[in-house]
Amino acid sequence: MNSPLDSPTQKNALIAPEIVLLSYDKIIEGDNPRTVMEKEPLEELKRSILETPTGLIQPITVRPQGQQYELVAGARRRRAMYELHEAFPKDPRFARVPAIVREVDDVALPIVQLVENLGQGPAADQVRVRD
Repeated sequence: MNSPLDSPTQKNALIAPEIVLLSYDKIIEGDNPRTVMEKEPLEELKRSILETPTGLIQPITVRPQGQQYELVAGARRRRAMYELHEAFPKDPRFARVPAIVREVDDVALPIVQLVENLGQGPAADQVRVRD
């Protein structure tokens, strides 16, 4: 049985992803498997980002969509960064979002999103199953 990650494009994307800084208007939300985003974990993440001299430690993950990028994983991180940018518009740490760019096809997308959400502890209970 072939895995969705068996294609050369997928293997290369997993080995050497490109990391870029994206402006918020370049990111398309996409279909987020997280149906609820609790306020307290979001606030906690924002506090953590504020306390870290370099800002966000773990980049979001996106896939190219024409001239923009579709969010694959990291909706909470993207939202936290955007809210911090709104609160502190002159702080360069929040001007753009660090993102890993991966070529993820539609078959592999829900797998990548599920793996991302399973690693997030109690919030992962809010992930819905897709058919």
